[in-house]
Amino acid sequence: MPPDQSQAKSVDLTRFASSRLLVALLLAGLIIGLTMHSAVRRGMDHAVMIGPGDQAAIAISLSDSIYKVGLGYVGLKKVFDTIQSYWNRDASGWSNLEQLKVNFHDRELLNAGIRAAASLGPQTPGYFADGSLITTFYDDMGEVDYVTLAFGLFGLKIEALFYFYFTLVSLAALVFILTFQDRAFALAVVLTTLFAYYVEQFLDFFDLVAIPTYWGMRHSSTLCLIPAMHFAFLLLWRKKLSWAVAAGTALQLAILILAWRVRGSVAWVFIFVTVLAAALAVLELWPHSVVSRPRSWVAAGRGVVELARSVATLARSWRSLLRGTLRWPVVFLLLGLVANAAYNRAMLHPIYKTDDVMPYHGIWHSVHLGLILNAPDAITPRASHAIKTEGLSDGSTAWIARDYLDSIHLIPWDGRPSWSPSPAGYVSPWPGLGPKIALHERVLRNVYFERLKSQPLRFFQLYASRPMLCLQVLATPFTQARTLTWLWLVAAGGVGAFIMLIGLARTEELGDAPKVLAVGAAAIFTATSPNMLAYVAAYAMADSILMIAGFMAASLGIGAYALLRSLQRRALPPAVLADRGA
Repeated sequence: MPPDQSQAKSVDLTRFASSRLLVALLLAGLIIGLTMHSAVRRGMDHAVMIGPGDQAAIAISLSDSIYKVGLGYVGLKKVFDTIQSYWNRDASGWSNLEQLKVNFHDRELLNAGIRAAASLGPQTPGYFADGSLITTFYDDMGEVDYVTLAFGLFGLKIEALFYFYFTLVSLAALVFILTFQDRAFALAVVLTTLFAYYVEQFLDFFDLVAIPTYWGMRHSSTLCLIPAMHFAFLLLWRKKLSWAVAAGTALQLAILILAWRVRGSVAWVFIFVTVLAAALAVLELWPHSVVSRPRSWVAAGRGVVELARSVATLARSWRSLLRGTLRWPVVFLLLGLVANAAYNRAMLHPIYKTDDVMPYHGIWHSVHLGLILNAPDAITPRASHAIKTEGLSDGSTAWIARDYLDSIHLIPWDGRPSWSPSPAGYVSPWPGLGPKIALHERVLRNVYFERLKSQPLRFFQLYASRPMLCLQVLATPFTQARTLTWLWLVAAGGVGAFIMLIGLARTEELGDAPKVLAVGAAAIFTATSPNMLAYVAAYAMADSILMIAGFMAASLGIGAYALLRSLQRRALPPAVLADRGA
């Protein structure tokens, strides 16, 4: 090619890349703006989940930022009580749910509670022994960090928590687009994911009690989605490390770690990225000589032998496999985990190392809630009777623990669903803490493995039925939506992705289409997997539901584009295909 033509082509490619970046940024901004506008119109900017968890997080945050307590995720009970006196007004504590629905969606009342809690005057920290201090008890403590950052950026108002959520989503999207501006199909995936945040408002998902808005302990986990794709695509396309890429990845890691600290279920991202790295390393090292489709029994036998040899060769190449897995994005994730652990060790108050509280939500507690819901026959008769008598609640697992503690002759229980007399050794002596939750979690772990050992067939049946149950529950927000608006929006998102790819994708990028869809499907599966062990409920599967909505739109757009290009290539004469290198 003559120098002038080469230079002209280079200029054209630069203009094309700039246009693609600009279009992607504009579309991302429009989608986020549309989602926020619609959410504000619905009152989601001043809505709070009904429960003490958000109140405790805000109280601990204010205790540090306003009253300088600085004890390591420990707050003043007086600050918590002040917030609760406003937010629970006229609701008789937590008993009047209808009044609570009104209060927890009342902008003026919510903000008045925050202002009052921040205006108590000088405070002197007391002691846990006299009940004047609080912890997160057994919630993930990351929401304290989230609240502190949100109030610091947007002021002491409930709306700050909503706006901070979309600030983080916008930052994650910006970094993703800048990093993968040369990959049209990656841009299509991130834009349809952003559009899914808007589609989500039209599903049967958000509600006045459990998930009234985007931020909060149950929905903030969705902040992990764009960082998860970022790390996955870094591995998929072997993005070279540079200062700009490293800075963007560090920001994505910070958002991911924050989401994980708010809700521990985000741990699925770390598993997903590591397994993806290992799978890509295996594919790279796998011999290509394995017989893929033998035509005879002899050939089939040779294929099996060749397959066995390939597996053996791969096993002997474990060092190469390890190096292929530990790519720099995975190393970034591991460093993030180490930094988070070091931060917790340095910052947490020693009370979090006792049996009385935990700095995260219990895994085995959730597993036993799943057993109560889906396999009640795996629970002992005495515990089942207590649960039926009292009714299912978040505290139902206490009867399972108490039955076990009695069976091992540690703490007696007569089988009655009563806390009188108080079970010494199981209930914390410190005021307001209730059962020793860390001890409770360890007890439930022991119970689970004992029941698994005694009823292996029943547990196998339970977990064999979980995938279908997960599919049914995941479909519920879509099938039980009041209108089919979500379906038309998904279709519109697919059309938008198709049009974008028509204008911005290059022919040589077509091979990326199946890769990004495969990664998306794998991410959905991995995000859903923890629910197969614990309990299956839509409000606990926000990550999966949001990804499904985005994946449907992406599949429509990418699939239509790939089909169109395939038909066009078939229609071209062989000479033209050869000239284009097809």
